Amino acid sequence: MRATRQMNVNTRGRLVRFGALILWMGTLCVGPSGSAAAAEVPAPSPPVPEPAAVASAKPTFNARAKVLVLPVVVGGGGEPSAALVEALAKGLRENLNWDVTVPVASTPAAANGNDESAMNSAVTAADAVANGSGAASAATLAPVFAQFVDASTKAPLGAKGTAALIKVGSAVVSAQVAAGQDEAARQTATDLKLLLPGRALTEASGLSFVAAAVVAAAPVGGVQTELRSHPPECPIEINGTPVGKGVVQVALRPTTRYSVQARCEVAKGAATLDSFPRVVSVQNAAGTGSADDATSGPPKFVLDASFPKNLKATPSGLVLFFDSSERRMAMEESYVRRLAERFGASSVVLASVGEFQSADWLNARLYLSSGYKNRHGLVRLEVARATSLGRYLATGKESPGVLNAEEAGNMVAASRTLKPLAPAQAKRAPWYADVAGWSFVAAGGASLGLGAWANAVAEDRRQESARSVDDPFRQDQLNTDANNLKFYGGIGTFGGLIFIGTGVVLLALPEFGDTHSELYGFAPVPGGGQFTYRGRF
Repeated sequence: MRATRQMNVNTRGRLVRFGALILWMGTLCVGPSGSAAAAEVPAPSPPVPEPAAVASAKPTFNARAKVLVLPVVVGGGGEPSAALVEALAKGLRENLNWDVTVPVASTPAAANGNDESAMNSAVTAADAVANGSGAASAATLAPVFAQFVDASTKAPLGAKGTAALIKVGSAVVSAQVAAGQDEAARQTATDLKLLLPGRALTEASGLSFVAAAVVAAAPVGGVQTELRSHPPECPIEINGTPVGKGVVQVALRPTTRYSVQARCEVAKGAATLDSFPRVVSVQNAAGTGSADDATSGPPKFVLDASFPKNLKATPSGLVLFFDSSERRMAMEESYVRRLAERFGASSVVLASVGEFQSADWLNARLYLSSGYKNRHGLVRLEVARATSLGRYLATGKESPGVLNAEEAGNMVAASRTLKPLAPAQAKRAPWYADVAGWSFVAAGGASLGLGAWANAVAEDRRQESARSVDDPFRQDQLNTDANNLKFYGGIGTFGGLIFIGTGVVLLALPEFGDTHSELYGFAPVPGGGQFTYRGRF
């Protein structure tokens, strides 16, 4: 019965679902007027060709991270061969999201300025209305000036861009003043001063008389930023304009990119030692974009003129040199940030050759552009193993023949010969600090004194007894007292000598701070107990 009932339920369920499906298909076939629609299926329409503008606007996913591979030489050590470096790069390229580069040029291109073709057209537009006045000229020139401001957030203004900005800025300020837009003119003058820090904005530099007056009275604002040269006291330039020496405090416009450089004169009359041009940008008053130090005070940027001399070109390509291992430990992270910024890399791999376990090994370290060391591995000087090392750095997976930093450290620790532990040196107390010795000497002295006193009194009693011939009873009493005193005097004298001798021995023997040899014990015995003390006291 249960099976039959279950079958009936299932049958009713199927009928209900089938009826609902027929009803739904009927609604699809009925048009808006309630009449049945045609049963035939309409032919598919041909695809509409996509406009070229829409097709070109589609994003292309080609954002591959740039990874820089650079050989390193420490002190008088050897340089990794070109075959090893190329094999290392081959293993790194197994990460398809990385664009691995081994630089061969000593002067990579730097971002010195924007494309100036658009700036030239902006200057042409400014020239067309520069002689005009009023709100119409201001409305025409303000967007032109805004183009320069927007371009400065993408790349530093070059020499031509700076000249064009001065010309356009002068025209904008003059037009805004003529139109009575004093507040807008002051804001434009402030932006002009922040875009061109350190430059004298006067009539001699190309400004009109009105624009020069407004710029001179405009507030500076911006983000106070510290630029520091290394070595110290080197002249510093911003977009080619000198701004001071050594440590310079300058106001920069947020989000604008500036090209800064230190030019250090090694010796009087000798060639200058220039740092690589560095593109800096501050985001806002509370944070920085690429500052070396923003923890306290203004954002700080270091312009290291000693770094370029350590990056030298060899027949095999660029090589980074360090004077010693200590110098490498102190400066490697800083140099990684400089390399990443100079070559536009998101990661840097430094490869060097060094001795490990009495043999030469290839040492490769993967750094992020921030200077954080991500992975570190070592392999023998073999091309196949170098490829495995690159594969390990790229994927993080264990590869045959590759030692990571932890394994290498364990091997070094295990290979060291352990020296036997030297016996612990007990601390010896000075002789004059022996409390027990001095206590025995003091007790012996007191005992000798009491013994001498008892002997002296006994001698007096004997002499008095000799004078008491007429009184035999008193004479006997005096003799008895003299004998008793003589006995106690002897005990005091000999006891004092023993105590003094013991104290001298204790003072003569060294006393150590270790008291572990002392032993106290208490044990029950028939009829009582026994207390035991053993050790030096």
